Amino acid sequence: MISDALIRDLCTVNEIDCVLGEIGSRGRARTSILRPLLVEFLGSDRVESELEMRTFHWLNRNGIRGYVLQHGVFVPRKKRPYRLDFAWPGLKIGVEPEGYRVHAGSRDAFDNGHARRNAVVSMGWRLLHPTWYTQQGEFISELKALLAEAAAWITDV
Repeated sequence: MISDALIRDLCTVNEIDCVLGEIGSRGRARTSILRPLLVEFLGSDRVESELEMRTFHWLNRNGIRGYVLQHGVFVPRKKRPYRLDFAWPGLKIGVEPEGYRVHAGSRDAFDNGHARRNAVVSMGWRLLHPTWYTQQGEFISELKALLAEAAAWITDV
């Protein structure tokens, strides 16, 4: 319910936190349950879709930290930045969850998505693209391996 309200822009995490601060007290029924849920959602107010929210939860539940939400990657030859949903800028690793409706629902969306991906990859970024059919364990394993490989390479340089 919280994620649905955040995605639909009905409220922000900060607004929920303020209300919880006002009404949450000892003896107030069920407010103690909200605090851990709110902590889980901190930062999620920049998540823009249900699939991104699912990815956000997967990262946090598996202890993967250090990412930047909606990180801009400037592509000089395109003279514009492209946003990555989740990025580790120092490692040049990004995660772009891709739902069919948004990324392939039309020919333009499909072509623009691939052009954007190619432009970001040409800047040296490595990307993972989980979909609704991606299994959590498989995605987390691939991401952890990618992050470890990139961190080891930077350490060796």
